[in-house]
Amino acid sequence: MKKEPFVIFGFDMETDIGSWTREYGGLKKGTPIILDILGKAKIKATFFFTADAAKNNPEIVRQIREQGHEIGNHSLY
Repeated sequence: MKKEPFVIFGFDMETDIGSWTREYGGLKKGTPIILDILGKAKIKATFFFTADAAKNNPEIVRQIREQGHEIGNHSLY
């Protein structure tokens, strides 16, 4: 019997709080990259949003859901 690999990925999706590097692009730039990688690998993930981040980024929440990933609540802020 062939066993399929089992992978669990989870991402904390928080309001952009900055970074130590200039490369940081936040939810709007980073999420499409993550979704592309997961899509090519045919991997589903869980994205944990703060309520504040989900409210301020409904298009990102929609993209994640449309691609069949799970969305969870992280906290309020």
